[in-house]
Amino acid sequence: MHINEFPGAGESSAYLAKYDSIHGQWPHECVFENGAIVVDGKPISYSTHDTPGAVPWDEHGVELVLECSGQFLTRDKLQPYFDRGVKRVLVSAPVKDAADPVLNIV
Repeated sequence: MHINEFPGAGESSAYLAKYDSIHGQWPHECVFENGAIVVDGKPISYSTHDTPGAVPWDEHGVELVLECSGQFLTRDKLQPYFDRGVKRVLVSAPVKDAADPVLNIV
């Protein structure tokens, strides 16, 4: 598992995971230490790269990415994920490709 958030701040991400304004406090310990978000003593690697190809997905064994930035909405823009060894990308917005349509589920 790996978290990439751009722009991001690990301290803020850990805090927001612990103290969500809608769902209340999460009953697990969640802090940012040594460049990782640590949940109940288990570290999750964390980075702040601005492009999918810069993230070392392959080094972390990531096979599925949740792409929620809204910036990568074509096959060409998503290709860097696959170039880094990711097998599947779940995009939180419609992917548009008239020449080679992708499955969009609403």
